[in-house]
Amino acid sequence: MADRKDPVKTGGAAVCKSSGALSPEPDAAFPLPVMRFPLPVKQGGTPFGIDLAVGAVVAMISVAAAGALAPGAAGRAAVVALGVGGFLAVADDARAGLLAMVLGALLYDGFLANRFGELSWTGTTSMWHLLSFALGALVALGWRWARGSHLPGHKKEAHGA
Repeated sequence: MADRKDPVKTGGAAVCKSSGALSPEPDAAFPLPVMRFPLPVKQGGTPFGIDLAVGAVVAMISVAAAGALAPGAAGRAAVVALGVGGFLAVADDARAGLLAMVLGALLYDGFLANRFGELSWTGTTSMWHLLSFALGALVALGWRWARGSHLPGHKKEAHGA
């Protein structure tokens, strides 16, 4: 009985309990579908996570600069929208830039429009603030599209020999 291998069913493949080796054959008694989700692989450039972290830092710096430099709520919203929109325009991955824009809008609402990080909706005023962030995002995305980097992770390559 010591020579008998007792497979443990894991993900459609058999694993021997004694040796721990993975059998290449799926277990016919317990078949599980193997689902693979291909992720777009970006060749070169900055990885998404690094872009997202840099975008978060840009959003925080923009909020701090707007609080120190710009008078009034509209001026502060414009400074934050321009700062994070500028990052969106130059980031390698547009998804990270858009998430940084959302973070910038939330930080603005919590710390510049209100106090102590409390998010609130004040009707028309909040709508205009969000509209300024949406306009900043549209301008940045238009800039990305105009220079040919409108796809996530797309780098414009030089043509020619």
